[in-house]
Amino acid sequence: MKATPEEPFEIIEFLRNVASARLIRVKKSESIYLQGANSDSVYYIASGKVRLSVASRNGKEATIALLSTADFFGENCIQSEGARAESATAWNDGGILKIDKLLMVSALNSHRDLSLCFIDHLLSKNARYQDNLVDLFFNFSEKRLARVLLELSGAQEEGSAVYVIPKISHESLAEMVGTTRSRVSFFMARFRRLGIIECEGVITVKKTLLVAILQQHGAAPATPSDV
Repeated sequence: MKATPEEPFEIIEFLRNVASARLIRVKKSESIYLQGANSDSVYYIASGKVRLSVASRNGKEATIALLSTADFFGENCIQSEGARAESATAWNDGGILKIDKLLMVSALNSHRDLSLCFIDHLLSKNARYQDNLVDLFFNFSEKRLARVLLELSGAQEEGSAVYVIPKISHESLAEMVGTTRSRVSFFMARFRRLGIIECEGVITVKKTLLVAILQQHGAAPATPSDV
């Protein structure tokens, strides 16, 4: 199957027809797989978002990625037969394609369009991980929170100036930002005062103002304890 400008590569249809992918409907907060589980399948997000997280032996959990529609995940099983290194959880209601590892490998070897799409995904995912590491090491918590809010709202992908994020706890945001709940509460209150967000059940995000926070390179922290 060769994609052309007139006939774009329809990856969902392709995966279902050629790789026998099975569509799974997931609900918000539903577990897709757990850290330590057998890794025998690759997944593709047809709709919705998926949260990847890792847990330490003492139970401390950290979010390592928030993936969106058109992202693959669980692909490490292709090069390893070990257990899953992370857990995957539905961030909201959506649809996930589950592809058997051996069928995925066969399809990648046989179809150039799928291989190119998969390589593009891997490169983009690696770039996002690098951005997150730079964010964690060099940016203050305020900027990291702004980036997380943009990712949750989808503002980096859409064209509107205002976005709505479903209700989320400050504890969950703190876990994603890599800081404490009290720091998140402080900055969320500050964002509200600045008119960047509105919180009435859901979080309404104003993209232009939030982007301005991210573009304040070298800005001083809002308080001495913000690290």
